[in-house]
Amino acid sequence: VGAKIRSYLSSRYEWKEGMKELCIELRDAGILMAAFSNYPAQWAPLVEDAVALSTCVPWGYISGERGHRKPSAEAFEGALAAVGCSPDEVVFVDDSRTNVEAAQALGIPSIRFESEPLLRTALKDFITW
Repeated sequence: VGAKIRSYLSSRYEWKEGMKELCIELRDAGILMAAFSNYPAQWAPLVEDAVALSTCVPWGYISGERGHRKPSAEAFEGALAAVGCSPDEVVFVDDSRTNVEAAQALGIPSIRFESEPLLRTALKDFITW
């Protein structure tokens, strides 16, 4: 990956307000999480360098490494296989309405991300911490 792309990604990626703290809180409470990304394979390490995502949420499925992108059923099936879970054992969170609707169509409980406070409230319908 070229220097311009590396610089661009480093400057563009940051945690959404309150999300790093929420992820740390969930991690410390023993809630298992995994990142399900549509990134090209070569971008994931750059995003990791920019925000250190895996310190809170381990990478579970990177579309660019697997060949299927959200919202395809194959991507969701691959992500579930990668984390060893069935649809009723996870909660999918994404900011894309299309991705959330695709997950729900596969029986995966889902929340559309809009903000940390709204996500925190919505998660309480699915998990306790």
